[in-house]
Amino acid sequence: MSNEFILRSFATHDGSFHADEVTSCSLLLLYDRIDRDKIYRTRDPAILERCEYVCDVGGIYDPKKKRFDHHQKDYTGDFSSAGMVLLYLKSIGIIDSALHDYFYQTLVKRGISRSFRFCSEPFR
Repeated sequence: MSNEFILRSFATHDGSFHADEVTSCSLLLLYDRIDRDKIYRTRDPAILERCEYVCDVGGIYDPKKKRFDHHQKDYTGDFSSAGMVLLYLKSIGIIDSALHDYFYQTLVKRGISRSFRFCSEPFR
């Protein structure tokens, strides 16, 4: 990889994946903000800083810089990276309030919250 900024790219952490970064990535693909061939799974800061969108890794929440991580110590909000991306899409006019609310209720609040609960329960 060169050191050039990668337009329309998406990065998230490597290792096991979770519903919030999968949903973030899916929303950005759905609304044609990223390209499928520019999705990176890494924790390498050199790669993260070159990507246009970074979700659930990197320790920064700054929608203006397209950074959507909820794991830093000073973040006190209730959003996962998917909720952050959804709010970003609303703030730049890609989706309206009604669609934001629908996606938030169905994908983020119910879907992701339930997936975390199910993943933490033992398999029977």
